[in-house]
Amino acid sequence: MAAQECEFCHAELDSSDRFCAACLLPVAPSHPASVALRVDPAEIRLDAGEQRCSLQLFVDNNDAVEPLHIWLAGESDDRAVLLRFDPDEVVVPAQATATVGVAVRAPRPRAAGSMTRQLLFTARDGWREITVSATLVQSTPDWRPAVRIVLVLFGFLFVVLGSFMPWIQGSATALLTTQAIRDVFSDPDGVLQWQRLIEPLARIVVLILAVLMLVGLRRRARTLMRESAVLIALLTAGLVISAAIAGGYPGPSYGALFVWFGALLGYIGAALAVSPRRPRDGGRFEADRDQ
Repeated sequence: MAAQECEFCHAELDSSDRFCAACLLPVAPSHPASVALRVDPAEIRLDAGEQRCSLQLFVDNNDAVEPLHIWLAGESDDRAVLLRFDPDEVVVPAQATATVGVAVRAPRPRAAGSMTRQLLFTARDGWREITVSATLVQSTPDWRPAVRIVLVLFGFLFVVLGSFMPWIQGSATALLTTQAIRDVFSDPDGVLQWQRLIEPLARIVVLILAVLMLVGLRRRARTLMRESAVLIALLTAGLVISAAIAGGYPGPSYGALFVWFGALLGYIGAALAVSPRRPRDGGRFEADRDQ
């Protein structure tokens, strides 16, 4: 800290004696307007869900006639970003520039979201402070479209495979053949004969619904995918339950399980078709300024 010489004198009222002593008074250092705080880069972009980055602060003391001892601090506008200075205290010689590294760690925004934060850096020397700002832009990729496509495609394959497998334990794979039609008309009162005709028709309907579920994926029709998956599950379950009640079959076979699992995958894929709500950007871009 700078000091100024002074002289202190004392004189008695009834005496002509005079006593003087020299002293030093502290004087606040004068900072020329050229002292500045700069940040590089002034705008940082973090993609793919990144959380860490680094930047540099420059304390410019080029035109000063004495060293500058400063302490550094910083925060974001939402106080959610962690800033670590290396070092956080520095002495800048006269006619020199000091460089300080800053490690930044910011929380990741939600899926398919983006966020803009203002980073505010301050340098203090005990008498005044210099402030500069930077912008941090973060974005997280949307993984939902890819997962939705995979789920619906696998759901379609499971439904198709299950449509050609036995749905009911103890029964063979039901195919719509001319012999099955003859059996129905030869014994119209036989429940099992009608079962042989209804089950192949139900399989055809399930295959059509599976195709519609796939078409909904192409057109991004969430309702079409969801309703197709629900109808596939209900139709298969209704047929299995009715066969168990009327024909005394023990329960569903692996073909029905394949169909139900495929319908479940398609339903989850339809749920992922909903666009996630994007949070509003926080903060505004503020150009670097020297104070």
